[in-house]
Amino acid sequence: MKRTVATIICVVMLLCSISVGAQTDFLTDMYTNYTGDYTVSISFESADDVYALLGELQVPEQIENFIDIKAALKTLLSLDSKMLLQIDMSSDMKKVKLALTADAEQNIDVNRNLNIALSSKMGMWMNMDLSDAGKPIMQIIYSYPYTNKYMVVDALETLPDEEDKADFVKTMSMIFNKEFMTAVNTYSAQVLEKYADIKMSSGKCIIKLDNDALIGMIKEVVPYVFGQMRGLFLTMGADGEEINYILESLEQIPFEKIKLLGDKGITYTYILKNGKISSVDTVADICIDISGIYEAVTGIKWNYMASGTLGFEVKSKVAMSKINTTTVTLPKLTEENSFSLSDMLPKPQIPENMEEMPAYPNWWAGGSAEKLPMIDGVVYVPLRTTLEAAYEDSVEISFENGVITATSEYFPSFKSLKLIVGSDSVYADANEFKTGTVLLENGVTYVSSKLFEELFSWQLSGASYDILTNEYWYEFYTTE
Repeated sequence: MKRTVATIICVVMLLCSISVGAQTDFLTDMYTNYTGDYTVSISFESADDVYALLGELQVPEQIENFIDIKAALKTLLSLDSKMLLQIDMSSDMKKVKLALTADAEQNIDVNRNLNIALSSKMGMWMNMDLSDAGKPIMQIIYSYPYTNKYMVVDALETLPDEEDKADFVKTMSMIFNKEFMTAVNTYSAQVLEKYADIKMSSGKCIIKLDNDALIGMIKEVVPYVFGQMRGLFLTMGADGEEINYILESLEQIPFEKIKLLGDKGITYTYILKNGKISSVDTVADICIDISGIYEAVTGIKWNYMASGTLGFEVKSKVAMSKINTTTVTLPKLTEENSFSLSDMLPKPQIPENMEEMPAYPNWWAGGSAEKLPMIDGVVYVPLRTTLEAAYEDSVEISFENGVITATSEYFPSFKSLKLIVGSDSVYADANEFKTGTVLLENGVTYVSSKLFEELFSWQLSGASYDILTNEYWYEFYTTE
């Protein structure tokens, strides 16, 4: 799934870069200060294939007594939105202020008797300053329809130690680099000329891409971007191992099997004034074949009859103004109108003296499972998978006649853990604890997450379901 997400991010990066790179000088200019007024409409024509996929995923039929799923899907994914984007960036790109606010309108058909009209607002503001390596700033502020206050994310506060913070700042400095962005822009322009149908006239440029052209660009531009990043990493003294892994993974993806666009493709229409972009109209026929993307990226066969194809039309228009005169104003934050996301998330505590840290457990424990039972609001997790993720070969686990015994010299304050299938008693050495009934389902022993929270002092940091792999994922932070 990590590779799937990375590929999607790359596609988004490419689609964005198309708007600022092509065969003429006006498109290779770096716009570091401007205001963009956007209008966006998304029309979802059919939900048949997604509806069929939901049927295979065993969505209860009884739900259709209350909800018209086809109509709800079609209208839920269709919307009209107005956005205002403001960017103020220093010439060296070390300081960035950005504001994006949006108003959206939706009409959701829940069933033949109920239509819900929604009007929502959202906002995102970014304040980044990497000009002083000793006092870096990386703050993002969100305002969502489901929050009553501003949500503040300080990227540096989420990192466990000063070394990680320094590495993060170094990486961001390499990415927000004028030479790097100029090189990517210029190369994207060259590749765009190779694949796109480009027509120029007085004050206008029209660029058209079909699916083959877009995939061709992805195959060339995305590796180039990561290759440039690897060069920057090596320049800064890093080994570039992660970038090498990404590049090797990209080489293995059969991009030609991926479908992102329908027959009409994407058309960009640029209007120019005095050699600068005045407005951009975009019409995109999106046809995302989820099954094809899944198989191409993961190498795993798609196990459903329905492909899960998403087909919709996106129309957008952006009018650019206040070039080099835009001022970005960030929200004024107070204790009454904001909250910090960092304060709400569990964070592993890393000892100051790493030599005092025992060999086990690992800082993270978790994995995937066919199911994660929930009883009385408590998540149950696979015992063996969890212990082996945390203690690796240092833990021994045996199962005989419904009795499970796990031993490790690295267990906290005890050496042996004894459990009995069907019993709610757990024995840490000779001490009895009640942490929930031990379950045995399809050969897998499930225990309450409370067992690890109470006996091991771990924190369950997440539990989720992956609709594509049909697997559940969970993780614990194992440091106190």
